[in-house]
Amino acid sequence: MTVVVPGNDSWQNNEAMPSGMQVLRLSGDPSRPGPYLFRIRVPSGYKIPPVKYPDDRITTILKGILGNAEGERYDPMKMKEWEAGTVLVTPANTPHFQWARTEVILQVMGFGPVKDPVIYINADDDPRTR
Repeated sequence: MTVVVPGNDSWQNNEAMPSGMQVLRLSGDPSRPGPYLFRIRVPSGYKIPPVKYPDDRITTILKGILGNAEGERYDPMKMKEWEAGTVLVTPANTPHFQWARTEVILQVMGFGPVKDPVIYINADDDPRTR
C-alpha cells in the first residue's frame, strides 16, 4: 500500500501546460503500462486551450468551478460550468477546452503508456514549442 499526503511542496509546475498549472503525481506513470493518477491545481481565471489526450481520462473536480466544452476552437459560449464532485469522462482524442472560474483542483486518472500526455490542437498554444 502506498499513502500520499499532499503538501504544498509536493506540487510541481508542468512544462506541458500554460504557466500557472501545478501537478501532483499520486500514483503510476503515464509513460509506463497501467493506471496513473494525478492532481492538477489551477488559479482562478486559468484558461486551458483546445487539447486532446491519447488515452481515455476520468477527471473529478475536487474543488472549485470549471468550465468545459468539446471542440477544436476555444469558445466560452459553448462551455458548461461544473462544481466540485462532478466527474468528467473524456474519451481518447476528444478535442476540448476549459476555464477555471475559481481556483480548481482536479483529480485525473488515465492508462499508460502514452508517449505525449497532452496534444494541442493549435501548435501555437503549446508552451513546449516557445
